Amino acid sequence: MNNIEKKAELKKTINCVLEKAYIKSNEKVVKELNELLHDIAEDMFTILVLGEFKRGKSTFINSLLKENLLPSDVLPETAVISAIGYNPHAYAEVLYEDGTVIQGEPTLDFLSNFSARGRENIDNVKYIKIGHPADILEKGIVIVDTPGVDDINEQRCEVTYKFLPRAHAVIFLLDANSPMKKTEKDFIDSRLIPLGINNIIFVVNKYDNVDEDEEEDLLEEIKQRIAQAVEQNIDDIKVFPLSAKWALLGAINGDAKYIDASGIEPLKEQILDTAFYGDVETNKLERYQRRFKDIVGSAIVQFENEKALKLVDEGQLKAAQEALKSMFEENYLDKQAICSYVEEEKPTIKAMVEKSLLYFYRRLEDDIITDIRYYKGVDFKDYVEQRVAKSLQRQMENWIASYSPYVDQLIMALEKEISYAISLKFQQKVVLKTNGNGRIGQGSFNFFFQTDDVSSATTKAGVIAAGGAGLMMLIGGSMLMPFISMAAFPYMQKKFLEENLNTAKDRVIPEIQEQLAEYMANIKRNIFAYIDEKCRALVGHSELSFDALLQDVGDRINKELEDKRQQANDIEEQIHKLNVQTKELQNFLEEA
Repeated sequence: MNNIEKKAELKKTINCVLEKAYIKSNEKVVKELNELLHDIAEDMFTILVLGEFKRGKSTFINSLLKENLLPSDVLPETAVISAIGYNPHAYAEVLYEDGTVIQGEPTLDFLSNFSARGRENIDNVKYIKIGHPADILEKGIVIVDTPGVDDINEQRCEVTYKFLPRAHAVIFLLDANSPMKKTEKDFIDSRLIPLGINNIIFVVNKYDNVDEDEEEDLLEEIKQRIAQAVEQNIDDIKVFPLSAKWALLGAINGDAKYIDASGIEPLKEQILDTAFYGDVETNKLERYQRRFKDIVGSAIVQFENEKALKLVDEGQLKAAQEALKSMFEENYLDKQAICSYVEEEKPTIKAMVEKSLLYFYRRLEDDIITDIRYYKGVDFKDYVEQRVAKSLQRQMENWIASYSPYVDQLIMALEKEISYAISLKFQQKVVLKTNGNGRIGQGSFNFFFQTDDVSSATTKAGVIAAGGAGLMMLIGGSMLMPFISMAAFPYMQKKFLEENLNTAKDRVIPEIQEQLAEYMANIKRNIFAYIDEKCRALVGHSELSFDALLQDVGDRINKELEDKRQQANDIEEQIHKLNVQTKELQNFLEEA
């Protein structure tokens, strides 16, 4: 059974669960299952087309669409993100950062207005959404055209960087005339790998320029280069030779010879295989299945709680009621203990972050100084203000992108420890006596509830930021400022530099080191402030969750005591019904 069939089976199972009367009365479970159904139904597979400019990205996408839609030229043309998804009737929408949406025609003339040389102001364009009836999009693939990753316009590079985390897979275009340059390797190392994007299809474009007798050796050599660059087994590297120009020409004119010679068909098969049968799609399916199991598991826990209450007599419930009263009285001390524990653990988290940041700082400083020492140009002022400053900014952003999720994981681990401690306290305090087989009066049964109740509550309340987004936003403002300016140095003049470049380097390096040290200290302060903020939120939400659990358990025990007084003869039937419901849900779990 492939992933598409498994998703269909999962949707069928979810709908079966939703039809159960005892589920329909549970608003929380119904809401979560419907949200899951919606996510599965809207499941889109996003493929980013990346590469340095003049690699033929837009021409390649046009060949997949079988028409000359996206602007392309020998100069960099793509200036904004274009996301192309399936629609039986073609359309185009320009989405701006302020929420404005402009409808347009899905034509080359209209889209050229938003190219690098177009008439429209593109500074505030978020992206262009295009609906297209291309067959490759029909099953839920979204293909994204991006500005070149080495575009001299930094703003155009940034729109590409911001879209990267949304990618499920990447098609990375290389040039057959100069494949896998150092800048391309650096981009993969610094931008793709830290984000966990390892599902990469490499396309060697302009393969029509390669002599026939060189083709086989060249492709093998390129695979070797890629394997070394991305540090993967060569057998795991996906590389496809392509002439996007021939593929587009063949698609527009209906010429099978050009299509066959272009290499587009094997590449399209790989795209479809990646989208629907590869590891990424399998991982998405597993996440859906895990969510389903968590939701149904929560319902089972709820039934077990109810059953535990029904299996005890009035005396035991009153004893549990007294135990809860003592927990309410101890609540203040428990909250102090939570706060103290977090404060004790916080320095450990900060020490781990500081160690990583210090290592990064030393390596960054060495790299920058080495690059300056080897600089041989004449425009040293521009090099320092532009190249050095932007290199430092990018490397810092890369560190944050790769390390900030780890910061959140450390806080989440602390959260789980608190959750477990609260769970253990409940199990020690609230013990209900039963004989374990439905008859009251013998044996013992610890009050049963999920150990991650607190964790779930705090996460939903917003304690943990999504990935590293919170941390990036916190310090992002300072990172967008110019790192260093040479305007104040009168010796940074072209004539002086031509004659005294080494002297200028000796003067500039200490300035850069001083500003870098100050900059890194500021980054550290901001990260520590982020940790403090998240820990404060963790304590607050843990306390609220603890209160909610105490109240919830107390309410359920009080209700059960009242029910026992009114429905003493009905307990066996209710227990049987709960057993049937629990068994039925467990069967759904086994099928998922």
